[in-house]
Formats: sequence, structure tokens, C-alpha cells
Amino acid sequence: MLVQEDPGAQTDYPCLMIGLAGDKKLTQNVIDQPTKFRKDGVTIYRFMYLGFLWVYFVSSHLKKDFLGDVLLAENGSMTVPIKNFSDLKHIEAFFAEAAEKGLV
Repeated sequence: MLVQEDPGAQTDYPCLMIGLAGDKKLTQNVIDQPTKFRKDGVTIYRFMYLGFLWVYFVSSHLKKDFLGDVLLAENGSMTVPIKNFSDLKHIEAFFAEAAEKGLV
């Protein structure tokens, strides 16, 4: 795809972004290390950067219809859902660990 300068369809390797609401010190001043995990046979990469959670799906058998209009579209548009970071369990655990270490 890169060599051919063809970004492909928005559903080939979907990217979505979630805005994180909450304490600005916690959500906007943190850059999280990218994490790879699998859910229902789908490889997912996610990281947090400046108050947003970025999620990339890497799979040839992803059910793409569940993502709807929250994907980065071919025309550059994207709907960004906003969630409280405490509603996202892995983010909550990240901040709890960071607080224990005195990092936030």
C-alpha cells in the first residue's frame, strides 16, 4: 500500500479516535505507549495521545459494519466520539498505576 501510494479503503485498516473527557491534567498531558492486543481474533493497536485514544484494527476478517461513521474516511472526515476516561477500564487502570508511581 505504501509503495503503491494507495491508502486503500477506509475499512482496509480502520482507524478510529475517541476523545477522552475528564481531568485535563490526566487526559491531555499523557502520551501512552502503543499497546497491541487481540479481541475476537482481530489484532488491535491502541495508544493515547494528547487527550485522544487512537485505535487501529489490523485484520483481514474484521466485521467492518460495526464501526459505522466513526472511522477515518477517505475524504479525511471523521466522527470523534467523546468518552469519560474512567468509563474505559484499560485507561482507568493506566491512570491508577501512573498515580501510584507519582507520575500524574
